[in-house]
Amino acid sequence: MRDNGCEGMRERLEKLKKLQKIIEENRDTIAETMTNEMGKPIKSAREELQKCGSHIDYCVKKAEEFLEDEKLDSKFEEAYVVHQPLGVLLAIVPWNFPFWLAYKVIIPSLIAGNPIILKTSSTVPQTSEMLG
Repeated sequence: MRDNGCEGMRERLEKLKKLQKIIEENRDTIAETMTNEMGKPIKSAREELQKCGSHIDYCVKKAEEFLEDEKLDSKFEEAYVVHQPLGVLLAIVPWNFPFWLAYKVIIPSLIAGNPIILKTSSTVPQTSEMLG
Protein backbone atom coordinates (compact mmCIF):
# COMPACT_ATOMS: atom_id res chain seq x y z
CA MET A 1 0.00 0.00 0.00
CA ARG A 2 1.24 3.44 -0.89
CA ASP A 3 1.76 5.92 1.92
CA ASN A 4 -0.68 8.70 1.11
CA GLY A 5 0.10 11.32 3.68
CA CYS A 6 2.97 13.29 5.11
CA GLU A 7 3.06 11.52 8.47
CA GLY A 8 2.67 7.93 7.37
CA MET A 9 -0.34 5.65 7.52
CA ARG A 10 0.95 3.38 10.26
CA GLU A 11 1.80 6.27 12.55
CA ARG A 12 -1.65 7.82 12.05
CA LEU A 13 -3.32 4.49 12.84
CA GLU A 14 -1.27 4.11 16.04
CA LYS A 15 -2.31 7.59 17.16
CA LEU A 16 -5.95 6.77 16.52
CA LYS A 17 -5.64 3.62 18.63
CA LYS A 18 -4.27 5.81 21.43
CA LEU A 19 -7.22 8.17 20.97
CA GLN A 20 -9.62 5.24 21.28
CA LYS A 21 -7.95 4.27 24.55
CA ILE A 22 -8.15 7.84 25.88
CA ILE A 23 -11.87 8.01 25.10
CA GLU A 24 -12.46 4.70 26.88
CA GLU A 25 -10.41 5.72 29.93
CA ASN A 26 -12.28 9.03 30.23
CA ARG A 27 -15.72 7.89 29.08
CA ASP A 28 -17.52 8.62 32.36
CA THR A 29 -16.04 12.11 32.73
CA ILE A 30 -16.80 13.02 29.12
CA ALA A 31 -20.32 11.56 29.37
CA GLU A 32 -21.04 13.53 32.54
CA THR A 33 -19.88 16.73 30.85
CA MET A 34 -22.13 16.03 27.87
CA THR A 35 -25.06 15.38 30.21
CA ASN A 36 -24.44 18.57 32.19
CA GLU A 37 -24.08 20.79 29.11
CA MET A 38 -26.81 19.50 26.83
CA GLY A 39 -29.11 17.49 29.05
CA LYS A 40 -28.34 14.26 27.19
CA PRO A 41 -29.17 11.21 29.30
CA ILE A 42 -25.97 9.73 30.76
CA LYS A 43 -26.70 6.35 29.16
CA SER A 44 -27.02 8.01 25.75
CA ALA A 45 -23.78 9.95 26.27
CA ARG A 46 -21.89 6.76 27.20
CA GLU A 47 -23.36 4.98 24.18
CA GLU A 48 -22.26 7.84 21.90
CA LEU A 49 -18.71 7.51 23.19
CA GLN A 50 -18.83 3.71 22.81
CA LYS A 51 -19.95 4.20 19.22
CA CYS A 52 -16.96 6.51 18.63
CA GLY A 53 -14.61 3.84 19.95
CA SER A 54 -16.18 1.20 17.72
CA HIS A 55 -15.91 3.53 14.73
CA ILE A 56 -12.22 4.14 15.38
CA ASP A 57 -11.62 0.40 15.74
CA TYR A 58 -13.47 -0.37 12.49
CA CYS A 59 -11.74 2.35 10.48
CA VAL A 60 -8.28 1.40 11.77
CA LYS A 61 -8.86 -2.28 10.90
CA LYS A 62 -10.19 -1.47 7.41
CA ALA A 63 -7.88 1.46 6.57
CA GLU A 64 -5.59 -0.36 4.19
CA GLU A 65 -8.51 -2.01 2.42
CA PHE A 66 -10.37 1.30 2.04
CA LEU A 67 -7.34 3.09 0.62
CA GLU A 68 -6.08 0.39 -1.73
CA ASP A 69 -5.70 1.38 -5.35
CA GLU A 70 -8.62 0.09 -7.39
CA LYS A 71 -7.91 -1.33 -10.82
CA LEU A 72 -10.55 -0.33 -13.38
CA ASP A 73 -11.74 -2.03 -16.51
CA SER A 74 -10.82 0.38 -19.23
CA LYS A 75 -9.94 0.70 -22.89
CA PHE A 76 -6.49 1.77 -21.70
CA GLU A 77 -3.76 -0.71 -20.86
CA GLU A 78 -3.99 0.16 -17.16
CA ALA A 79 -6.39 2.39 -15.24
CA TYR A 80 -6.64 2.89 -11.48
CA VAL A 81 -8.47 4.86 -8.87
CA VAL A 82 -5.76 6.13 -6.56
CA HIS A 83 -6.80 7.43 -3.14
CA GLN A 84 -4.79 10.48 -2.12
CA PRO A 85 -5.33 13.18 0.50
CA LEU A 86 -7.48 16.10 -0.62
CA GLY A 87 -5.96 18.67 1.73
CA VAL A 88 -7.38 20.53 4.71
CA LEU A 89 -11.05 19.72 5.35
CA LEU A 90 -13.63 21.61 7.40
CA ALA A 91 -16.07 19.77 9.67
CA ILE A 92 -18.91 21.67 11.33
CA VAL A 93 -20.67 19.65 14.01
CA PRO A 94 -23.91 20.39 15.89
CA TRP A 95 -24.40 20.33 19.63
CA ASN A 96 -26.57 17.22 19.98
CA PHE A 97 -24.01 14.52 19.01
CA PRO A 98 -20.73 16.41 19.36
CA PHE A 99 -18.42 13.40 19.58
CA TRP A 100 -20.14 11.01 17.19
CA LEU A 101 -20.76 13.45 14.34
CA ALA A 102 -17.24 14.87 14.63
CA TYR A 103 -15.55 11.46 14.77
CA LYS A 104 -17.67 10.14 11.91
CA VAL A 105 -15.95 12.73 9.69
CA ILE A 106 -12.59 13.16 11.43
CA ILE A 107 -11.44 9.54 11.71
CA PRO A 108 -11.65 8.52 8.03
CA SER A 109 -10.26 11.89 6.95
CA LEU A 110 -7.23 11.62 9.22
CA ILE A 111 -6.59 8.04 8.12
CA ALA A 112 -6.54 9.25 4.52
CA GLY A 113 -4.01 11.94 5.44
CA ASN A 114 -6.29 14.98 5.45
CA PRO A 115 -5.89 17.55 8.24
CA ILE A 116 -9.17 18.77 9.75
CA ILE A 117 -10.42 22.12 10.93
CA LEU A 118 -13.22 21.38 13.38
CA LYS A 119 -15.95 23.91 14.17
CA THR A 120 -17.90 22.79 17.19
CA SER A 121 -21.06 24.26 18.64
CA SER A 122 -20.66 27.18 21.03
CA THR A 123 -23.51 25.74 23.14
CA VAL A 124 -21.31 22.91 24.42
CA PRO A 125 -17.95 24.56 25.16
CA GLN A 126 -16.65 22.04 27.71
CA THR A 127 -17.61 19.07 25.55
CA SER A 128 -15.98 20.79 22.56
CA GLU A 129 -12.80 21.31 24.56
CA MET A 130 -12.75 17.62 25.50
CA LEU A 131 -13.29 16.71 21.87
CA GLY A 132 -10.24 18.73 20.93
